[in-house]
Amino acid sequence: TVLADAYWETYDPRYARKVIEILRSFRTTLDPAGPSEAFSGLNTAERLEHWWDAFFKLRTSPDISDDDLIFFVRSIYDNTLNLESVESNDNIEASVERSMFIISILFPELIRSDSWFDYARPALVNKMAETVLDDGFESEMATGYHTNVTINYGQVYRLATFNGVELSPEFGPTIENMMTAMLKLAKPNRLVPNPNDSSGLNYPIAPLPAGAVMFNRPDLKFISGASTVNFAETYLGVFTPQQRQDYIDMVAEVPAFTSIALEDSGHYVMRSGWNLADRYLMVELGKWGGGHSHYDTFSVDLYGHGRSTVVDPGMVNYLAPFASEVRSARGHNGVLHNGIGGTGALVRDVHWVTRSSYDYFAG
Repeated sequence: TVLADAYWETYDPRYARKVIEILRSFRTTLDPAGPSEAFSGLNTAERLEHWWDAFFKLRTSPDISDDDLIFFVRSIYDNTLNLESVESNDNIEASVERSMFIISILFPELIRSDSWFDYARPALVNKMAETVLDDGFESEMATGYHTNVTINYGQVYRLATFNGVELSPEFGPTIENMMTAMLKLAKPNRLVPNPNDSSGLNYPIAPLPAGAVMFNRPDLKFISGASTVNFAETYLGVFTPQQRQDYIDMVAEVPAFTSIALEDSGHYVMRSGWNLADRYLMVELGKWGGGHSHYDTFSVDLYGHGRSTVVDPGMVNYLAPFASEVRSARGHNGVLHNGIGGTGALVRDVHWVTRSSYDYFAG
């Protein structure tokens, strides 16, 4: 994608030729039928996202031959075909279904496109209904994976809308709700905590300028802090010149709420305001969301006077020797009993009150 972007910006033939060279090397070096992690569901789905983007940026290049284009399309076809047989679940399954749906729309002439479309469209709708909670948070309870899934659904929604493809009446509003969940978790410095297997810094906020345009949400522009929608296009696709201008002209608005609870996912946010000097405390119930969850019952994330002082460790590297420690109760800013912590499955009663003069949480 980087090389294709460079060609798109400069029309330098060296970039176009290098893309084809790398593609041919990849196809001749790795066998999709072999036991390679390169052809797992997630890696194949993410690779296809780069490939379809590069193809449409290079397809009119005079430096790319017809044979090169045929080879490119064949590579896209073979890798999408591979997705039919991979095993996946949760956010990976959403990535797989996203890629199959998008390929079926972008390349309708491929012999399997109708089958991919017929499978992926209802599968995406069902997966969204199964895994997105009523408060907008994705069921794995990690802001990083939540953002990945939001982007996947956002790509599908934008392409479907542009092509007149019906998904479900709830598809667009659910994406907006997922983006709003990130807004609700945001600290005054416009970053979000990293509960469970997350390590995103400002990554969860990055797609929100696109949401501001898609759903006419000036508060999403406010929390993104972005003056243009350009960076969000990296995730959710290119906008029209008019949409870009609409974003620039949009007047950012401070969110209408301060302290708020995301009860379904178990995140309780106390917030004095939205300025950098304001105070913020998030309490996490530690609800279990599967393999990406941590033992973080009643852990907290604290921000005040311009800096984060107590943070959730998130996850830096799954293979790091300290990974199990990061996941443990001892690795979080929570309550231990005789050195032992638990999960949100143990939480029985939660009391949450927010008033103009105070917030109260007990559990």
